[in-house]
Amino acid sequence: MSLSLLSLPRELVDEILSYVSKRDFKRFSRCSRVCRGFIIPLVFSRIDWRTPYRAEAFRDGGTVGHLRPVVYHISMYMPGRPNELLRNIAAFEIYMDVLTLFPNVKSLWINLTTISDLETNLIHAIFNKLSAAPAFHTLKSLNLTCKRYPQLSLHDLSGARKQDFYAALPEKYQEYLGPKIGMDDDVDPPPGPPGLRELVVVTNQFSLTPSRRAEPNVSFLHSSCMKTLTKLRIRSDILGAPMAHKDWEQKHWFSWDGLKQVHLELNQADFSVLSEISGKFPDVEDLVITKNGAWFGLGGASGSNENILYNALQGMKKLKRVRVPQPNDLFPNQIGENHGFGYTEYLKDVVNQWIQRGADMLEKVIFAKDGRSTVMQGKSWDKMVQFDILRDKRALQGEPKWKLNVQTWDMIGFYVQGVGQRSIDELFGMSPQKAPVDSYGKTTWFS
Repeated sequence: MSLSLLSLPRELVDEILSYVSKRDFKRFSRCSRVCRGFIIPLVFSRIDWRTPYRAEAFRDGGTVGHLRPVVYHISMYMPGRPNELLRNIAAFEIYMDVLTLFPNVKSLWINLTTISDLETNLIHAIFNKLSAAPAFHTLKSLNLTCKRYPQLSLHDLSGARKQDFYAALPEKYQEYLGPKIGMDDDVDPPPGPPGLRELVVVTNQFSLTPSRRAEPNVSFLHSSCMKTLTKLRIRSDILGAPMAHKDWEQKHWFSWDGLKQVHLELNQADFSVLSEISGKFPDVEDLVITKNGAWFGLGGASGSNENILYNALQGMKKLKRVRVPQPNDLFPNQIGENHGFGYTEYLKDVVNQWIQRGADMLEKVIFAKDGRSTVMQGKSWDKMVQFDILRDKRALQGEPKWKLNVQTWDMIGFYVQGVGQRSIDELFGMSPQKAPVDSYGKTTWFS
């Protein structure tokens, strides 16, 4: 039977094996050397480093060092608790050193927790080491999770309460992190992978405006990668902007010409964020904003409620698909499982205004009430008000050139925690080819 299976095209066999259990994987690998040789690239194409010991095993002479060429994705995790700062810094020094031995890594997931005083130095050290690795030239997708641990909480950095955090570091850690970068220093961003297409960032605060300031909001990172990016996905508590240095911004103009997809998962935001997006990403084709437990309304922006929404997508002439939270501030008594007729008509008017004010390539708009608070058995219910825009090329002058088909519906989706874990197509109601599976089979929706 195994020979019959292996006679099929490799892509089809990969598809079949992506559904088998860990135990069945082991059984299949014991059938013959051919089966074992077939299984190994599937098992080791995606690996997790949760301790330095796991990374060290891939060095020359290590137990799995000979498998480095089949590895295409690496997830790096902190080996200790978030407050074990020194242990985690030491682990990433080993991780990045071993990474330089891998020739074919295309996807990288870096999970960090540090304090704001050390964040910039640590990220610079990691990316400077990455620039010396083969992965720097092969990397297509990068996920950076960088959360901050409270500086006043207990941690293993002894003496830091009475002196500068950086000065409290043992000498070997200072040597690895390099000269201290102050919070207000003007710094060159670390080098970005020249072939990077997707950047996923999870952080406490993120700015859409790239900056050379060493503020602890990772705003300097995406300026290194922006020339090649086609997908930008952000999960952040706050979407803020650094204090503007107008002279510097005029001298260093940034352009996001190649960016096609933007996905923001926010905890504190309102619809005024759309105007900032339209100014930064005029060429985006797919825009998704999901809320992470936030009450997403119109906020405190100046002007009438209608103008805030009507002007939200002004200038986004290439935009085709939009998914945003339902504006709960408008008709709070009608938000729920059943939408009132007046509420749907209001949203229809909003979509018409978006098209009239420049977003004339729109094909689909979804106002979603994400059911993330009621996740059951790995699935979530998303409540939708969807508008499909149908254009009439034969319309005469003065006649409507488009019409809106509206439907209110519920979509069940496989919920995998974390921005970037659900594909853009899935978020727009298109069923995925199959549900995300674990690391024994195919990838999740990360890439």
